[in-house]
Amino acid sequence: MHRLSAPRRRIPALLILLLLVFASHLPAAAPIDASTYPRAFKGAAGEVKVHHPVISDWKNFKRLTGRMPVEISSSGGEQWIGSLFFEVDTVVHFEERLVGLHDAKASQWAFDGAEPPGEMLDLARAALQGGSDKVALDYLLRALPEDFVIPGAARAPVQLNPAPPRIVVSNRPMRLMLIDGPPSLAKIDSTGIEYVVNTDWDIFHHKSTDTW
Repeated sequence: MHRLSAPRRRIPALLILLLLVFASHLPAAAPIDASTYPRAFKGAAGEVKVHHPVISDWKNFKRLTGRMPVEISSSGGEQWIGSLFFEVDTVVHFEERLVGLHDAKASQWAFDGAEPPGEMLDLARAALQGGSDKVALDYLLRALPEDFVIPGAARAPVQLNPAPPRIVVSNRPMRLMLIDGPPSLAKIDSTGIEYVVNTDWDIFHHKSTDTW
C-alpha cells in the first residue's frame, strides 16, 4: 500500500458529475444532482461515504487523475477521514460530446492520522474500481483545475508596438492634458464659451477667438 500526506494545493471544486462514473450500480441516465452527495457504500466491515471528486489533471485527454474525499466507518464504530487518489482511462466522443471512462483505480490514499485496516480500504476502493460509464464533456471541462493547460495549444505571441510615442517639445511652460479622442464641446448658455466634456480636466474654449 502507498501512503501520501494530504495535498496542500487548493483546487477549485466544480465537480458534481464525476462520481457517477464510479458508482457502477447507478444507471447511466441517472440525473445529476449535487444534493445526492455524499454517497454511501456498505459492506460487511462497515460503510464508506464518498464526496465530490476533485480533478487534478487530464493528461493528453486520455488519463484523468484526481482525488476523492472519503469517510470510512467500521462496524465497530471507528472512523477514518481521508482521500483516495484515482486514475481513470478516458475516450472522448466529440460527436456526442461525451467522455467514456474506463478502469478507474485507486492508486494511492492519504488519511488524517492512522490508516484504516485493509478490509476498509478494500471497501473504499470498490467504490472506484472497474465499470465503464460516460460523463458530459462540457461538465468535465468545467471541472478541470484553473491552471490546466490544453496539450499542444498554440500560444498567442505577445503583440508589441515598435512605433515610438509622439514627442511634444515646448520652449515655454505647458501642461499635458489627456482627452478621450477629439475634444467634444458643450456650450455654456449666455456665453461664448464651450467646455470639453470628454476629459477629467477643466478645459474651456472661447469660440469667437478660438482660444483655449
